[in-house]
Amino acid sequence: MSTVKSESAIDDKLRNYGFLPLGNLKGDFLGAIAATLVSLPLSMTIGVVAFMPLGGDYAVQGVLTGIYGAVILGFVAAICGGRSILVSGPRAASALILASLISQLLLSEDLMFPSGKTIPNVISIAFFAILLAGAIQVVCGATRMANIVKNIPYPVIAGFINSSALLIILGQSWTLLDIRRQDSLLEIFEHLDEARPIVLIPAIVTIATMLLTAKRFRIPMIPPPLAGLAAGTAVFYLMRYFMKGADVGGTLGEVTDRLPTPQFSEMFTSLAAGGEFLLVMAMVIPAAISMAALASLDTLLSVSVLDDMTETRTDSNRKLVAHGIGNMAASLMGGMIGAGGMIRTKPGHDAGGRTKTMVYIVSALMLAAVLLLAQTIEYIPRAVISGMVLVLGFQIFDRWSFTLLRQFFARQGARRMASLDDAIIILLVITAALVFDLIVAVGVGITVALIIFVLHMQRSLIRRESRGPALHARSVWSERRQTVLEQCGHRIAALELEGAVFFGSAELLEDRVRELMRGGVTHIVLDMKRITDVDSTGGLALARISKRLRAAGGDLAISYIPVERRKAAAPVRVDRREKNIPRQLWAALERSGALGTLGEEQFHRDTDSALAELEDRVIADFTSEDLSVSTRHMRVPPILRGLDRDEVSAFRRLATRRYYRAGEVIFKQGDEGDALYYISRGSVDISIHLEAAGVDKRLQSLTEGSIFGEMAILDSKPRAASVTATADTVCYRLGVAEFEKIKGDYPEAGMKLLNNFCRMFSERMRSANTIIGELEK
Repeated sequence: MSTVKSESAIDDKLRNYGFLPLGNLKGDFLGAIAATLVSLPLSMTIGVVAFMPLGGDYAVQGVLTGIYGAVILGFVAAICGGRSILVSGPRAASALILASLISQLLLSEDLMFPSGKTIPNVISIAFFAILLAGAIQVVCGATRMANIVKNIPYPVIAGFINSSALLIILGQSWTLLDIRRQDSLLEIFEHLDEARPIVLIPAIVTIATMLLTAKRFRIPMIPPPLAGLAAGTAVFYLMRYFMKGADVGGTLGEVTDRLPTPQFSEMFTSLAAGGEFLLVMAMVIPAAISMAALASLDTLLSVSVLDDMTETRTDSNRKLVAHGIGNMAASLMGGMIGAGGMIRTKPGHDAGGRTKTMVYIVSALMLAAVLLLAQTIEYIPRAVISGMVLVLGFQIFDRWSFTLLRQFFARQGARRMASLDDAIIILLVITAALVFDLIVAVGVGITVALIIFVLHMQRSLIRRESRGPALHARSVWSERRQTVLEQCGHRIAALELEGAVFFGSAELLEDRVRELMRGGVTHIVLDMKRITDVDSTGGLALARISKRLRAAGGDLAISYIPVERRKAAAPVRVDRREKNIPRQLWAALERSGALGTLGEEQFHRDTDSALAELEDRVIADFTSEDLSVSTRHMRVPPILRGLDRDEVSAFRRLATRRYYRAGEVIFKQGDEGDALYYISRGSVDISIHLEAAGVDKRLQSLTEGSIFGEMAILDSKPRAASVTATADTVCYRLGVAEFEKIKGDYPEAGMKLLNNFCRMFSERMRSANTIIGELEK
């Protein structure tokens, strides 16, 4: 028994460190073999891409850099990154950024490296850029900024991916034609007489084999890159044999079988070796930021896909820190920057890999390949590697971009224009990459995306505008009050806003308010239910609008920032269903300084209460009469219409007088329906509880002479809404039993009352339709 418990404890510890018991070792080992067969040729190819600017003589160092990067990053990221089985390695996009940096350093006329030391210094600076990129990843992960990295606009990413594909494809022209690399691709036309098409044959065989094994003739456990590598190399040496030693192209050259060695000291001495430290850093920092962003994005997207596939949950920030540490370690040992990738992980998972033991085995197998097969690697033809790189270039084209292009030409009018912004960003990024370099392209893309975003946000904030006599609070008032509102209601306007009140949209809102004021509006309600944010410019704009309206004798009311949800000083626990936007908006207004102008009384829980208050102020300016309440002689209660004096007396005799203080609940939604109420003095609010939102929605305000709760007389079902006194209120309550007595003693009165119920029910249904429509907007 104790042995079983001991084994169970060991298994638990293994699981805590990301392992499974040794019973899964076979699956992890088979998964590692499958992942290595994909990762090894891919890492070699991408390493060559990174070192393209140095020429063919440095292709072998590119191969080693790619493999070392995959080995070290994979091992370190597995140690630091939790239980994930994500297999990591170099990525083409980051490799091209590194290639762009190397090109900049080589072509700079201001850098004067010691004679014969230019390329070694440039390589050391490139590794320092990888070190810095890894440090940036660590900081982003440690400060939990993974979500921000994910929010790079996709058209920028698509443009970058497409430009990377084009640069990879065009960059292989020199090797495929066996022409010595020049500074500009355009110079290839001046050296076409040096081209040797015979070199293309192994590359064509490599490309054809990779495509055929990927699409039609799949070979188990042999990925297309490995099949292409084998076929192209075989053809290369067959050509050499049958052509009697003719020059059919070069090979990678000598590969050392040594372990990766530290390069820490060379990095920092190389930064100042060219005599312009600040210039070097001006090149390195943008490259490092770009590599960190792209590598992080690749890793985070792969983590998300892997979590869905394995039904697990990975801490993205921890994984980002782990990959940052891994890239820093790789740079110190001469390895390429990398990221987690499903192209390496999925074959391993499909072959049985389930724990990160598989990741450790992948790193061990790749390192063993360098140490044991170094003499074999050096005989790989350059043309074959170029063919593999060419296929890689075509494979990484972004499919979404082509879908966007098809939609653009297939659509008409406004639907076509909807795709135009994304297409412009993609084309600008590609153009910048081809004319300048990828580092500039990323900056251009993000800048253009921000400009387009601001232009979009500059469109009017106003979702809907209401004005005039048709605009009024959902309250039942005296006929005299309604008449006055019909005469002066044009002074009130309600603007329903949507989006963010920020520097790009605030001026448009102020312009519209000025136009309304020129049309006679003096009181405005800003409905901020759909406002997501307010920056300093937006907050100050609201303050200016308030000042302008007050100067004109009017006022500003802001709805959906209620008192109970404003305070943001101390964190409070709220229901998850409750949105915190009103509290955030209040904090934003506080930061902007707008609350120095906007008073507490200008904020309301909803638009209806804001309208009711502005109506009172407009009426007070228009007439000296007190129209906030009605008197008995102004109207006959709808329920008593048609009743004679005796019938009304019977009604009053059977009804019970009740008194409610302001804020007291008369009945709640769901209570038993047992009576109707007639308001003799005061006012009440009718509201319903919205379960999904976790809030109460006020439907209507009722004042003297109004009836509520009358549905209980008809069906005695639970209350459909809650009623709360908003002022000290006197009501007359008529219970179901009392109503039945009226019907028995005064049959005609009973019929008149039922007729009034039907009329009132019809009016309530019409009002309910309007309210439901507003709730759905």
